Amino acid sequence: MSKYDLGSVKLSASHRLILEQIKENSTVLECGCATGYMTQFMKERLNCKVYIIEYDRDSFNIAMNFAEDGICCDLMQDEWLIKFRGMKFDYILFADVLEHLYNPVMVLRKSVALLKNEGLLITSLPNIANNDVISNLYNDNWQYTSIGLLDNTHIRFWGKKNLQKLFEEAGLSITKLKYNTHAMNRTEQKIAYDDDGEALTELLSRRPLGTVYQFIITAQKMAYCIENKLKTEEEAIDNAPYEYTFFYSSSEFNKDEKIIGHFGQRKNIEIEVEGEAIRSKRLRFDPIEGFFCAVKNLEVSYDSVMKKMVSCNGIVCGDYIFFKTKDPQIMLPETGADVNNVRISAEVIPMLSKSQFLMMDIVKRSNDEKNDCTEQLRSVQIALEESERQREVLVDSLEKKELELSSKINKISEMEEKYGNMLKKISEMENSRSWKITSPLRKFMNFFR
Repeated sequence: MSKYDLGSVKLSASHRLILEQIKENSTVLECGCATGYMTQFMKERLNCKVYIIEYDRDSFNIAMNFAEDGICCDLMQDEWLIKFRGMKFDYILFADVLEHLYNPVMVLRKSVALLKNEGLLITSLPNIANNDVISNLYNDNWQYTSIGLLDNTHIRFWGKKNLQKLFEEAGLSITKLKYNTHAMNRTEQKIAYDDDGEALTELLSRRPLGTVYQFIITAQKMAYCIENKLKTEEEAIDNAPYEYTFFYSSSEFNKDEKIIGHFGQRKNIEIEVEGEAIRSKRLRFDPIEGFFCAVKNLEVSYDSVMKKMVSCNGIVCGDYIFFKTKDPQIMLPETGADVNNVRISAEVIPMLSKSQFLMMDIVKRSNDEKNDCTEQLRSVQIALEESERQREVLVDSLEKKELELSSKINKISEMEEKYGNMLKKISEMENSRSWKITSPLRKFMNFFR
């Protein structure tokens, strides 16, 4: 069985980019069809008549279940040309095939004879100038793998600037160019970066085509393109070398219940999920995959109600969360059965160089010092508030004592005034005429006492 057997009709991104160009009811020659997952799609979904060429016998036998006719042979030989002699196809497909051939130009040139005048030849080719391959080369490593960019059966390699020559030598002109992209450090060529590698990655992240994994090339006969003045339509590419993941799961986090997105050097990420999919779920936000990062101004809301994160494996410093792990994770509160909307926004800043880590440590130390100063200031404020409270209590006590003393002084003054009045009355009485007349009588009375 061919190693390219996917085991299902689930198609890769490059296959989808090819199939979206195929019109219904077309006649297609599929070169290198593997087990026929694209063949089946074109027959059952697009009602196409598909003819196949496949090198691996077991794969060919499976694919023939979906094909009109086919041949099991080597594309470098001429059996297929003889088999389909006299036929003309709307489309000829080479999906992940040419890089396996010793002489791809010769095969392309021969296939042109089977293409209708206005027909399309569509191919997918790996980009050898992908950032992950360059990172490996920088680390003195040319790393073959079982599948992917450096599949161990690949014998031909191209960068974007080599594509035009490849097709022109076969008598073809490129009329459409699309890209299948992967975030940095997310291909089978990913590498565990050392400090120098991370500095290199900072430069590679700025390459416009550095995240291109495969080229999807549509070509037509050169004479037809000249006659009809056709020019190349090139897909605009958003240089988004980094990847984030949002998980929503009823139990353990898995690869099926998640949303994957891509972003550039420094970008505000916004995720919004609605409906039954996020009800009664555990949520986790991984702001970047495969790199250190800082997250600024994280905001989370459920049905427009702001929520706080439950935990993270980073360091919180004010509005920032710094992650010294290449698998940063932010755990969010579980959603209830009635939640209809979850929204997450944050600015994610990839941390690639030593200077950025130094800055992170400086920010953390500054934040710690700020927190210490804040605590000290708070302690001083508490002490001052206590002193002020005690002063107010003392003032109240003094004011009460002052009032009591003033009241006593007033009473003494009243008593002194009464005593003075009594002395005055006694003096007046003793100096009165009646007092003097009765003086002998009082003495007589006192004698008998």
